[in-house]
This record gives sequence, structure tokens and C-alpha cells, in this order.
Amino acid sequence: AIGADSFLWNGHTTVSADSDFVVLDIFNLLDADESIKRAQYYNVLSWAWNEVSRNRKEKILLGVDEAYLLADPEAPQALAFLRNTNKRIRKYEGGLLTITQNVVDFTDPSVKRYGQALVDNPCYKVLMGMGENDLASLTELMFLSEAEQELLGQGSRGEALLVAGSKRVRANIELAAHEKDLFG
Repeated sequence: AIGADSFLWNGHTTVSADSDFVVLDIFNLLDADESIKRAQYYNVLSWAWNEVSRNRKEKILLGVDEAYLLADPEAPQALAFLRNTNKRIRKYEGGLLTITQNVVDFTDPSVKRYGQALVDNPCYKVLMGMGENDLASLTELMFLSEAEQELLGQGSRGEALLVAGSKRVRANIELAAHEKDLFG
């Protein structure tokens, strides 16, 4: 490749699809020019979907941490990818783990077309303490009871609302000593 953006395309990839665990860090991409961002999102997301769909018998989990970073109305293809993946991944023996701190990032009118499905569709949800705006948005979306609203609005660290299909239960998440060691 030649030109101003050639540094993006020249050289060998450092991604190994043979690894059991692959991390794609796109943080620095967020400050890129819009045309570069769109092209790189396309490359990264296409690669991810190819990994998910290449073997329908291999169980695979696509985890997206800090997913709010992809809720960008200027670059909706990333959030559209997550929505589409969310709807299709089970057919490929896969799962999508979407992690965010703010529900409103996905229910904002500018991205709701793609983002709401990430809150609505999952079979399993672990919901933890949240601020007023997130709680109001989630209450409207999921018809939370007063007790559920109180749990999410005033809950202590480790307290969560576990949603599994139509069942909702209060959960206390505690780490065992060996699990705490894993986090340093």
C-alpha cells in the first residue's frame, strides 16, 4: 500500500487465529479519522465474524468489553455488527458477551436501532448497580419491579440481578480466594 494511510496496511499481522484466546485492542482506533475508523472496523469485525463462523461445531465466545465505545452514531457499523452477531451467533455454537457500564449508551435514540437488541435479546443477563438514567432506561425496557429497581439502584458491590430467560433472581457474586489471586 502507498499513501498517507499505508502504515495501516503494510506489514504482517500479529493476530494468531490459532490461539485459544485472542484480544483485539481497538482503543487507539477511536481517535482515528472517520474513513480510517470505518475501514479498520470493517477489517477487525470481518476477521472476528470469520473466526466465529468458520467451524459450526467449535464453541466460541466473542467478548466485547467496554462495549459503549462501539456505540458511536458516526460509525454505526460496529454496533450493527454486534447486533447482527447477537442474533446469529447461537447458530454457530457461539456466544456473545457484551460488557458495559451504561445501558443508555445503547438505548440513546441515535444508536437505539442497533443497540437495544444488545440489551433485549440475550438469554442471560447479569445486571449490577447503575445510575439513575441507566436505571430509568432499563426499567422502561425490561419492566423492572420496585424491588429490582431498588437492588440495581442501591445494591452493594457484588449484588446483581440475574436474568435467565423469563426468570429473575437476586444474586450475590463472591470470589473464592483462588479467583482473587487471578486478579492480582
